Amino acid sequence: MRKMKIIAFLMAAVLLVASVVGCSGGASSTSAVFKIGKEKCSMTEAKILLVNYQNQYRDVYGVDLWKATENDNQELESYIKDLTISQLAEIYMMAYIGEDQDMELTDVELEHVQAAAAAYYGSLNDAEKDYFGASEKDMEALYEKYAMARKVFATLTQNVSQEVSDDDARVMSVMQIYTEDKATATTAYNKVKSGSEFSAVAATYDESGTINTTVDRLSVPAEAEDAVFDLSNEEYTPVLETADGYYIYYCVNNYEESLTEENKEKVLAARMEEAVASTYETYAASTDSRMYADAWEQVKVNTDEALTTITFFDVFEEYCGADY
Repeated sequence: MRKMKIIAFLMAAVLLVASVVGCSGGASSTSAVFKIGKEKCSMTEAKILLVNYQNQYRDVYGVDLWKATENDNQELESYIKDLTISQLAEIYMMAYIGEDQDMELTDVELEHVQAAAAAYYGSLNDAEKDYFGASEKDMEALYEKYAMARKVFATLTQNVSQEVSDDDARVMSVMQIYTEDKATATTAYNKVKSGSEFSAVAATYDESGTINTTVDRLSVPAEAEDAVFDLSNEEYTPVLETADGYYIYYCVNNYEESLTEENKEKVLAARMEEAVASTYETYAASTDSRMYADAWEQVKVNTDEALTTITFFDVFEEYCGADY
């Protein structure tokens, strides 16, 4: 569960990467893809994560995406490369925060990092070692940064309550009417109020294309949250004005028990993101950083079937996960 929390944070924080490595250009570097503070992320490190991610996304429903889209895989390649650089930027920035705040890995944590690096390096075949141009020490350095990132995350979230109430995580089944036009929303509301079936009115006036849906407190517009979650079954809201348009909600079931239980992990992850975000954003805005876009542009997804490694993060969890 802890692994899911940290990954959820790192994935969500992709939105902040532009502020971390948003300044591109400058002197070209064939051995680095970006720098944060004085630390440069090497091409070797970037390739390690790139191959792990491309292999995670290789097979979907039994289809090799790289072969299935070999004539038009530019969009997929761009996504994998963006994901790779985003994750690395997160690791480097979180590690930078830790160093700036005088955090250190303990001797035990360092031993676990060394064991993880040895295990992962030992799992690589000759083609992978050649492609990465990596030594076991390179693996150790990257795992050490990831360990520090995990430690910073754990420190910044240590006071976040792990308990999520049913109401905080509550999932509701609703019908909705959405329109960009206030007059249209008012007309629809008056028809519902006069006794017309909500579903029939929605079929005529809704512009979202999704009438029947489930919502939680994180998915409804903030302006609509209180009104929606005050509904009992078979009640409906007035017209709710939000930043992106006008909504009317009808409550089908105000407590989906199984979906609510599943949603607790998402709510907890959001709390942790919020706990980390202010510190992260402060550092991201004030730390000297640069993206070597010309060097990264030269790297292409390598779909050589000999490059099969996929366990970089799994190995870390096996050897180091319990530390955080």
